[in-house]
Amino acid sequence: MTKSRLPQVAGVYCFPIKGLRGYETPKAELLRGAGMKYDRIWALSKADQKTPDPTRSTVQWQNKSNFAVQFAYPELAAFQVEFGYPPDTLDYFDGEQMRPCDLRNVQERVSFARAVDQYLKQHHQSAPPLFLSGNESAQVQFFDRKLGQVSILNQASLDDLSVKLRANLPSSVEMPNELDIKRFRGNVVLSGMPAWTELQWVGKEITFHGSLQLATVGDAPKPPCRIRITQKITRCSNIDVDPVTGDTSVPLLQTIKEQYNHGYFGVVGEVIQTGIVSKGDRFKLI
Repeated sequence: MTKSRLPQVAGVYCFPIKGLRGYETPKAELLRGAGMKYDRIWALSKADQKTPDPTRSTVQWQNKSNFAVQFAYPELAAFQVEFGYPPDTLDYFDGEQMRPCDLRNVQERVSFARAVDQYLKQHHQSAPPLFLSGNESAQVQFFDRKLGQVSILNQASLDDLSVKLRANLPSSVEMPNELDIKRFRGNVVLSGMPAWTELQWVGKEITFHGSLQLATVGDAPKPPCRIRITQKITRCSNIDVDPVTGDTSVPLLQTIKEQYNHGYFGVVGEVIQTGIVSKGDRFKLI
């Protein structure tokens, strides 16, 4: 991820399957009234007597308590999955080898969910059976909030938190060389602004510049992507999960609460002008 003293986009991230690893991308489209294209378009639903059919594909928004997520099952962070682009194809580890999966194919979705289920039961025998909710048309995005959203993080806030964490971490806990911003599963990471100032942005708008897009050759450029900040993000223990190993020994949530007297990290925005956001874009707060 790029670090710079100039106010700019330092990183763009997408998490196609809620609860599993995502990927960094050079650019992404943000959709008005929705969120980042392809973000959280699938989720690992907990099957029960009401949903016995593993081929069933739920396309209604549900609360995150209905899904397998990392704060409840931190080992999900270590499940090996690599997305194609667009992320309707992926490769995953089935216990023996990496296997391709086309999420547009119902039976391949079932096999993928079964592999995640078997992996999870190695760590949690009582974990419920899983099936993959969503569909390739991305009619629903499984955000923590019902309304469409884009989550925005500040690299300087993470750097400041890292200093506080290092100074207060118990000697029994090994400090990572660098805290991975993906712990916070945000979409857009900004740099070049003071730490924690993003928490003052609620009610303001951000425009992104540097990636004006042309629909076809000769067309006039479209307006820049614009986001209205709607709220601060109240964090849960999901941020204690290392996004690669699933280790939970670093007490990030506790550190935020003790050192800053709040539980926030990052803000949520509503897309009010569709557009492309790219790494390196400049942004303006209005």
